[in-house]
Amino acid sequence: MGIDEKTMLRLLRQGVMDFAMMDISKMGGDDPRFEGVDLAGLTLVQDKARAACDAYRQVLDRQMQKNWGSKLMAFGSSPPQVFWCRERISGLNDLRGKRSASLTPPCAISWPASTRRP
Repeated sequence: MGIDEKTMLRLLRQGVMDFAMMDISKMGGDDPRFEGVDLAGLTLVQDKARAACDAYRQVLDRQMQKNWGSKLMAFGSSPPQVFWCRERISGLNDLRGKRSASLTPPCAISWPASTRRP
């Protein structure tokens, strides 16, 4: 349909559709609780990712019902968050001066202003 996840969540709340499928990591702008299950480095193997989803399910369902007038039917884990770099990284100091890109806010790294590059 060409509708992005943020818009779909709002349309679901308005009753425009009966159900929807969305990427949970892109819904965090509307409610930061959606980011809680997709924190960078938290779940590096599938079993732990599934356990995180199971543990967080009631929190998300409660928020969906309270704030969005809908029920969480199902959700699954995202692939592990992975850092990619051209040079070898041995520790956090090796990241100084490096540029970063992130698909979702939970993956973003907060760099001190003195180390950021445009």
